[in-house]
Parts: sequence; C-alpha cells; structure tokens
Amino acid sequence: MHNAARTGFIEAVCTIVLAGCVYPASSVEMAARPAAIHRVDAGQAGYRRFVVGTIDGGSSTRPLGRSNVAGGDLGDALRQSMDAAGLLADSATPNKLRVNATMSDEVTSAWYSLFRLTVKSVVHYTVMPVAGGAPLFSEDVAGEGTKTTADAFLGTKRLRLAKEAAMRSNIELFVRHLADSSAARLR
Repeated sequence: MHNAARTGFIEAVCTIVLAGCVYPASSVEMAARPAAIHRVDAGQAGYRRFVVGTIDGGSSTRPLGRSNVAGGDLGDALRQSMDAAGLLADSATPNKLRVNATMSDEVTSAWYSLFRLTVKSVVHYTVMPVAGGAPLFSEDVAGEGTKTTADAFLGTKRLRLAKEAAMRSNIELFVRHLADSSAARLR
C-alpha cells in the first residue's frame, strides 16, 4: 500500500508539472490571416519588393516559465504574411527594401483575470533600401489580442494564444500598411 500511495503521489506531481508546461508562440498562429490583409498583385507598386532583415527583441520560452515570442518566430511569421500579401521578394528582385523589426516587451493588461486576458504587442518596424540610404518608414505598430476561458481553460495556454493573437494583429496592421502605402511612400 505504501508503494501505491507513493506511485499515486508521483503521478499527481507529474500531471501538475506537465499541465503547467508552456509552449512558445507559434509562427503559423502569428502569421496574418489572408482575409485580413490586402494582396498586392504583379504590376502593382510593392509587389515582391521586400525582404525581412534583422529581428531584435523577444525571448525564447522556458518549459516551466511563461510563453514568449522569440525573434526568429516573429521573423518567420512576418515572412509568411508578406509572402501571402505578395510583398516578399525573391533573390532576383531589383531595388529591394529591407524590413527590420524590434520587439518591445508585451504588455499584459490589468484584465489578467480568471476569465479574460489581453496582451498588447508593440513592434518598431523600419523599411529601408537594401542598397543603403535613409529609412523610408520607421514607426511603432501596436497590436492587441484578447482570449478568454472559452478559448483556453488553462491560464498558460490562454496567455500563449493571447500573445499569438496580439502579434498576428500587429503583423496584419503592418502588412496592410505596406500594401496600402507602398505606391505612395515606398517607391
């Protein structure tokens, strides 16, 4: 009986530890949804003209810590989103523009409660010619994501989903801005 109690205790501890493990934000879930962005087609300004450069900030996730957004994952999500919008350049594209991004820390709202969690993401984007020169665009973009217990009962998962939604919102705003303003400002 003593062994059965110890085994039960070990199983309970393992279950609690595994339930508390967190996973990093997914670049696939952070990528812009096609319906949320404007697609640039061949012959339009900005078509296949941008490359993703340096991504600074962010941090990797520790299994027993908090879910985080790593810079590499933001870069992957940005590439996927820009490709879906018709903005990502291939190697043969002349006059390319480089997109650099610097992530600020995510801000978790005061509404971090048992039921609702809101995360705000701020990323500073800079667009400049690959060949050199002054930035053509240099601004902070803020996105927000909210998740509730209906999305995920466990707080660790809800936090990851809210961070992914905040980054997706951020990327969608930036990609829409690139697609809409490339004709006027980014020649």
